[in-house]
Amino acid sequence: MNLQSNSIGKGLLVFFYISVLILTIVEQKEYFNEFFIAIPLCLVGLFFTIRLTFKDSLFFTLLVFPLAFDQLYFQILAPHLPLYLIHLNMNTWLFGSFYLLFLGIIYFKNWVFIGLFTFLIGLFILEKQMPYQLLHAFQFDFKGKTSPSLLLNQLARINKNESQPIYLICLDGYPNLDGSEYAKFSRLHSMVTYEKFQKIELYSMSIQTPVSIRHLLTSKYKRQEFTNLNTVGYEADLTNSLTKVSPQNYTVYLGSVLVNYNLAKPFFPVFESIRPNRMILKPFKKYFHEKNRIGSTLFFQKYHEGLISEIDGKLHQTKFLHFITFHGLFSQKRILKEEIIFADNLLKRVLKQIREKAPHSKVVIFSDHGERATPGLDPQKAIFYTNF
Repeated sequence: MNLQSNSIGKGLLVFFYISVLILTIVEQKEYFNEFFIAIPLCLVGLFFTIRLTFKDSLFFTLLVFPLAFDQLYFQILAPHLPLYLIHLNMNTWLFGSFYLLFLGIIYFKNWVFIGLFTFLIGLFILEKQMPYQLLHAFQFDFKGKTSPSLLLNQLARINKNESQPIYLICLDGYPNLDGSEYAKFSRLHSMVTYEKFQKIELYSMSIQTPVSIRHLLTSKYKRQEFTNLNTVGYEADLTNSLTKVSPQNYTVYLGSVLVNYNLAKPFFPVFESIRPNRMILKPFKKYFHEKNRIGSTLFFQKYHEGLISEIDGKLHQTKFLHFITFHGLFSQKRILKEEIIFADNLLKRVLKQIREKAPHSKVVIFSDHGERATPGLDPQKAIFYTNF
């Protein structure tokens, strides 16, 4: 490579390290987690980029931040491998070895352009949704639009002198399975019908959770949320809207990841977290208790237990309880079946808690949108049931 190409390449690496450094510091300020290891690695990367040749600094970047490998394997290939491979972590060693061999060939054969191409492809894969999301956002009216909300319309039917609690149970992304091959896996309709709920058709305004939740609870949706970035005052907007539509002297409780930055960021990021090499990151995970690692199975259990305990039967309350279900992009029938069973089991516990603690409460069971990437399902067709 000539001197000019070297300078451009080093400039790209410097920009990359500074960007990752800033994003990681901001994340750690709000939510301390094991990805803090990216901070010292970025500082070392900056030092190498300034002091060493472009080839050496690029090699370090591809070794420590294997973007193309990380996304290609863990996001695309791993979910389709037999489960025992994932449980034994054989995949990490197997594909990690291939990746190291690939890096060795690039370095010793002096194929710097291939290394740079791999790096750029990795960045593209990581943030490929951002251009579309930003374009969608800026095409949208920045002042926000207003259209009728089925949820608010139903809540407006409740007598203003009511005293019984109101529970808004959101099963995130639960699709309307009517007429689909997946309907046989779901027990939701039979469970809510037994509890005397009535079904109403709901077509979501958006498949972005922050957008659709805002619309359902306020009748509005805003441009910023098309990038999965909650606008300032999101919590206040939801609270004010529910307070207005609730009976007199009701207090509002929001049990949702959307109104807590620490909880929302891993699920609704503006930019994806750029992870260091998983073999480097792995030893640090043991210092972070599983219950405190956002997104872990134990964290979900703790979070959902807290939501269910909020169904306490206390009078003069409106509670929005946002359960994280169907939160991913699925194309395999087996995986979707597991998600349906998981959501149904949560709902079964919710209904049991309502029977025991608040049998006379007003309840809406709904989803913010449908399943977003499963063939044969409309991602905007959602569920909606009321018991009043």
